[in-house]
Amino acid sequence: MRPADTCEWDPERCEAATTERGCQRPAAVIVGADGKWRLCSECAGLPAFKRYKRRKAIEKRAAPSDMPSEADIAEYLAGHAARREE
Repeated sequence: MRPADTCEWDPERCEAATTERGCQRPAAVIVGADGKWRLCSECAGLPAFKRYKRRKAIEKRAAPSDMPSEADIAEYLAGHAARREE
């Protein structure tokens, strides 16, 4: 199974990637006016995508600083589970 944030193209077969095969690099660009393809920068430069003029870089978002830590979440869930058992 391929991760959701990988490139959606298979450069070896020159067609859309499948769950088993395709480019394994992370998607970096949205290509097409309607956001048709999420591609890595290498696949976005292939001749198959020359006709798409609209390109938008995918911003990597950091987690907000006010997000609870994994330990805080685990503690909260443990306390919640204990209350449900009562």
